[in-house]
Amino acid sequence: MSQLSLYWNLGSQPGRSVKTLIDIGKIPCTLNSVDIFQREQRKKPYLDLYPAGKIPVLKDGDFVLGESGAIMIYLCERYPHLIKYHG
Repeated sequence: MSQLSLYWNLGSQPGRSVKTLIDIGKIPCTLNSVDIFQREQRKKPYLDLYPAGKIPVLKDGDFVLGESGAIMIYLCERYPHLIKYHG
């Protein structure tokens, strides 16, 4: 498996949601803080990573995914231990 990188900011509720899932699942991940107050998400090199200029963004090797809901679904599918089934 490749190393995950999360681009996020503590002031972003969607970013905190993704980071919380990563923390709960004990998923190895490099955290990259994006300074939203300096509008780093709207400048290069961030726009080269994710042209929509939003956070959070998850990078998994060459695969880049934005939108917190999509990121959390991706993590749950990649790390099935995050999902507990109750039958």
